Amino acid sequence: MKLATKLWISTALLLVLIFGIVGLSMWRFASMEAQRDSSPKMLSEKVTAACVWSKLADIAHAGNGY
Repeated sequence: MKLATKLWISTALLLVLIFGIVGLSMWRFASMEAQRDSSPKMLSEKVTAACVWSKLADIAHAGNGY
């Protein structure tokens, strides 16, 4: 194989490697951002559910004469 061909192949492989690393890091960053954005929402939903269960428990206890 000629030296120029080897140079083009190595350059192409290097570019594929660089784009792969950049793409993977961008995907990881986007994944972490999505998780960070959904965490407060999930916490808010858990608090809301806990409040609803608390109110239901109060109603149940009031009905039983507690």
